[in-house]
Amino acid sequence: MVLGPVFSVAMVTLAPSSTPAFVGDTSSSSNPPTAAAQDPRYLRSISPEFLDPETRTRFHLTPRASFSFDEAAFTNYSVWSFEFDGSVLVVPGFAVSAGIPFGFETPVELRKRFLLGNITVGARAGWTEPLSSSGAFRDGSPIVGMAAALDVYIPTAQGHTPEAPCVGRRPISTCDSVAAVRAIRPLEPGKYVAKGTGFRARGHADILVSGFSFEGEAGFTSMWTYGVERETYGWLTLATRAAVKATGTLEPFLELGGQLQVIGEDVPSAPAMLTFGLRVDLGGIISPAAFVSYSLSNGGWLFGLDLAGVVVSTFETDRQIKDHENFLDVKEPPEWN
Repeated sequence: MVLGPVFSVAMVTLAPSSTPAFVGDTSSSSNPPTAAAQDPRYLRSISPEFLDPETRTRFHLTPRASFSFDEAAFTNYSVWSFEFDGSVLVVPGFAVSAGIPFGFETPVELRKRFLLGNITVGARAGWTEPLSSSGAFRDGSPIVGMAAALDVYIPTAQGHTPEAPCVGRRPISTCDSVAAVRAIRPLEPGKYVAKGTGFRARGHADILVSGFSFEGEAGFTSMWTYGVERETYGWLTLATRAAVKATGTLEPFLELGGQLQVIGEDVPSAPAMLTFGLRVDLGGIISPAAFVSYSLSNGGWLFGLDLAGVVVSTFETDRQIKDHENFLDVKEPPEWN
């Protein structure tokens, strides 16, 4: 089994209506003061690798880089991925998504290579439910969430077929830049399969308790290559994540994820990695994060940034107001004669 990095992402939410409302915005007279800022659902962590049961509109730019090669953890060799991903809320509980991945490699022989990965389009569905006895979203009450997604890969990556022999252990390449970039993206191997198309399906479950979030996700990716050599490949992916809103601004997180190839000939795959990171919430609109991943199998390192943000749509603003009014609507106990 191969484990790999799970990384936090830039998420910005676009409002479906003409007037967006930002998380924590109290300027509108129709929005109760601090209702959005204190709404426990908006303590839910965001990550480019994990689904969002709130299906908020978001986009993110995530650069990653590894300088490890062969037995050395830091060398002049480097491999990079630059991914633009986003989703747009259509109706509450449903969003559409798209992503454009790029890669860059500077091999040992100093031949720089820039590449385009497989563009993705897809859909997400999500659901959340409070576990409080009143059934309302309140501070401190546990909230469970579930989500599902389906992504389709458009065959825009060009290069050698996945089983092309490569030299080097971290991240595995002196022959194919697409394989090199795929080696630092184990949870999404389909983005970097040359001359291939396919899909990725996954399910998500999480729980949020007083600022602590615990998430788990499982998925399956299937790819078909075209051209002279036609092959079918399949990977199972598993990932878990824990995060905490340590303060109103800082959010440390820990992630672990990986893949297991179950269909096709063995292809170069990613090492086992554990990811540590810190996100900074700058008012809810922009939430950048920095992270570092360590290979549990061979000691390699990977570094990344996540430019993230969330914009709350009027769907969400209306629901905040309704929940706030329900919370204040306390019925008096009956009088006893």
